[in-house]
Amino acid sequence: YKTSKNKIRYKQINTEKEMEIGGFTDGQVFEVNEIKICGRTYYVAFGWGTHGEGKEFKTIQVFEIINDNLVKMKSFYQNKTEFVIEYSRSEKLELAFEKSTNAVAVKEIENKSRDHSQKTIIKKTLKFSNGVFK
Repeated sequence: YKTSKNKIRYKQINTEKEMEIGGFTDGQVFEVNEIKICGRTYYVAFGWGTHGEGKEFKTIQVFEIINDNLVKMKSFYQNKTEFVIEYSRSEKLELAFEKSTNAVAVKEIENKSRDHSQKTIIKKTLKFSNGVFK
C-alpha cells in the first residue's frame, strides 16, 4: 500500500499460525476491491484456504489505511474482523464484489447426493454501509 507521502509499504496479512492462535489467519488473499465512501477508502479482500479433512474456507476482510498503517477493520457482525464460510471440497463457493452497490454476493452450491445430481444453491448478499457489511 502507499503512505500519504507516496512511499510503498508491505504488510503480511496472513499469519500462517492458525494452529497456534486458531481461526483462519492462514488464508491467502486472491482478490482485493476498493470502496470509496465519504472521503474514506476501504479495501475488501477475499481469501481462500484449507485446513484439510475435505474442507475449504473463504474469507472476506476489510482494511483501511489509517495514519499510514494498514488496519484490519471490525466490519462484520459482532465486531468481527473477518467473515468466514467453510464448505466441503465437493461443494463450490463463489464470492463476487458488486462495485455499483458496494456489496458482496455469496453463492454456495451444496451437493445433496453422492453423484452430485441434486444441488441446492444458497445466495446471500452483504451490503457495505457505515464501515460494516450487513
